[in-house]
Amino acid sequence: MKKNILFAVVFTAGSMMGVALADQMQAKKVSDLADANLKIGFVDSFEAMRNCEPGIKAGKELEAQRDTLSKAIKEDEQKYTQAVNEYKSKSATMSEAARDKEQQKIVKMERDLKAKVEESEESLKLSMQRTTEKLAKDIEQGIVNVAKETDLDAIVDKMTGRVVYAKDKLDFTSHTIKQMNKQYAQKVAQNKDEKGNVRVAAKDAKAPSAA
Repeated sequence: MKKNILFAVVFTAGSMMGVALADQMQAKKVSDLADANLKIGFVDSFEAMRNCEPGIKAGKELEAQRDTLSKAIKEDEQKYTQAVNEYKSKSATMSEAARDKEQQKIVKMERDLKAKVEESEESLKLSMQRTTEKLAKDIEQGIVNVAKETDLDAIVDKMTGRVVYAKDKLDFTSHTIKQMNKQYAQKVAQNKDEKGNVRVAAKDAKAPSAA
C-alpha cells in the first residue's frame, strides 16, 4: 500500500490531450480517414511504474528515506516527552526561575520538533516528486519505443485517458486552425451584415413620411 501512496501522484494532469485529439479527429473529413487502418494500444502507466525495475528500486529508496526521517522524529519525540515528564515531577520543588528556564526549554523543544516534522514531510514530498517525474519521463519514452517497435498508430494511457503517443498522420492541429479561422471569418462577416442592417433600419426610421 505504501508503494501505491508513493506513486499515486503520477499523471494527475494532462488528460485533456486525449479529449483534444478526439475533438480534432471529429473535425477531420471522413474521406481523409477512409484509408486509415488505425492500430491503437493501451497502457496502464501506474502499473508499469510500480512493477518495472526502476520503479521498484525508486520505491525502496523512498521507503528507506521515509524510515530514516521517521526514526529521527521519533527520537526527538521521546526526548520531548521525557523532558515534559521530568518537569512535571520536579516543578513543585523548583524555584520560579528554574521553572521558567525549564518551561522555555520545553517550548523550544516542541517548536523544534514541529519544524523538523514539517521539514521532513517537505523533503520526502520533494523526493517523491523528483522520482515520479523522472519515472514518468522514462515510462513515456518506453511507451514511444514500444509503439515504434510494434508499428502502433497511437497509445493511450488507461489511467488518465491521455494520448501518450500518436503518429503524425493523427495530428489534426492544422485542420483545427483552418476550421477556427473559417469560423472566425464567418462570424466577422455576420457581424458586418448585422451592423449594416441596423444602419439601414435607423435611416429608414428617420426619413420623413410622405404628406
